[in-house]
Amino acid sequence: MYTSSMATALLYALPLIGSATGFPAPNAVPERKWALTIDRPERFSHTHYKGRVIPKAVELPAWASTPLTTLEKDITTTANDAIANLFTYRDADFDFKNISWWQVGNAYAAVASYDLFMGPAHQQQVTEGLHRLIERGDSGQSDPVGLENQFNDDSLWWALACVDAYQVYGDAACATEAKRLWQWVKDTSLVVQTGIAPNMGGIQRTAVISDQCALEYGTYWTTKPEEFYLNSITTGLMAQASARINEAVGASNELVDVAQGTIKFLRNHTVDAGQLLVNWDGVEGDKCSVSPGAYTYNTGVYLAALVSLFHASGDTTFLHEAEEVAYASMETAYWTDGAGLITDGKGLVDNSDGAGFRSILLRALVRLYKATSNEDVKTEMRGFVNLNFNMMYTQARSGDDYDINWFGPFTKRTVWGQFVAVDLLAAAAIMNTQ
Repeated sequence: MYTSSMATALLYALPLIGSATGFPAPNAVPERKWALTIDRPERFSHTHYKGRVIPKAVELPAWASTPLTTLEKDITTTANDAIANLFTYRDADFDFKNISWWQVGNAYAAVASYDLFMGPAHQQQVTEGLHRLIERGDSGQSDPVGLENQFNDDSLWWALACVDAYQVYGDAACATEAKRLWQWVKDTSLVVQTGIAPNMGGIQRTAVISDQCALEYGTYWTTKPEEFYLNSITTGLMAQASARINEAVGASNELVDVAQGTIKFLRNHTVDAGQLLVNWDGVEGDKCSVSPGAYTYNTGVYLAALVSLFHASGDTTFLHEAEEVAYASMETAYWTDGAGLITDGKGLVDNSDGAGFRSILLRALVRLYKATSNEDVKTEMRGFVNLNFNMMYTQARSGDDYDINWFGPFTKRTVWGQFVAVDLLAAAAIMNTQ
């Protein structure tokens, strides 16, 4: 059920730098090209990327001033009608048909995240769905327990959906499930000791985790005993879930420690220090080899985790770093056309894991938009969202249905096209009304 694009088959075996960090030297990192003529957006003057940044005035890209296109209905009604349409895809168990388990969790998370900032209009649909699925579990598992499954990133996506449901609706069952899922992943899959094949939470791992490259706080992709891959998405989700639970459900030193430790792992191993994008998909833990792959959702989760750490700690260095990550994510030519349009998903017809990656970045930009008072970055985020929304609305829409390919034309009504569109609709509604 999990057709991952994690690219585990294509690995780079990079030499260690010294004996401690094990992340690649700058000249070993594949160059990514910026959309602008400069090497990186001149948004900040800084001595190092880890939060020590000083904003400075700069001319924004021309597309940053893009307004919304003319709509048949106001933007809030447009978003609400698309959400109502999304719920028509649910079955009798409140599961969304024809998408994978992690995508179902993100469909609920997209709606709960929208309600968090626009008001709890969809409380009944979200909470009744989450309650039923917590009770039933993942139908693809032989002995399901709550919302978890063997893929830790799946479990953590659901944890985030539950945190949002608790924060906006006050749903205690969702808070309990979010904490349980987090604890499950921490106990079974968060690396705390290297140089051994650990027994964690009753799962005896068969691969020895290298002690040559500081892999503490990396998070196993799955709970399979033979797993050795510590990937960016699972580790980033662990960072975000830790900070979000600390912020919204209940604060603890343990949650903050895990959030900061997992962010440190990403910075040391998979975040490109020069461009601030997550340009490496993960680390092969038994060899310290990194797997290439720059995906919108890896950077989106990293960005959202930084915003959540700002909320959890009050430390503005996390917020400033998040702002620079946002600029990088909108201006890179790696997953945009160089002029503000996301090319992730261009040409798609059928569902795949990658279909929903761009929506995670957009959801993260909304979190930053609500957290920051930096008008430059807010203006650019609004223009970026409007530009992409306008493309989808004018080229890939039929009534309240949206195609998975935002460049159009509209080809067919699908649940995967609809749930991915909700995050863009939500971003447009929030950024143009608040």
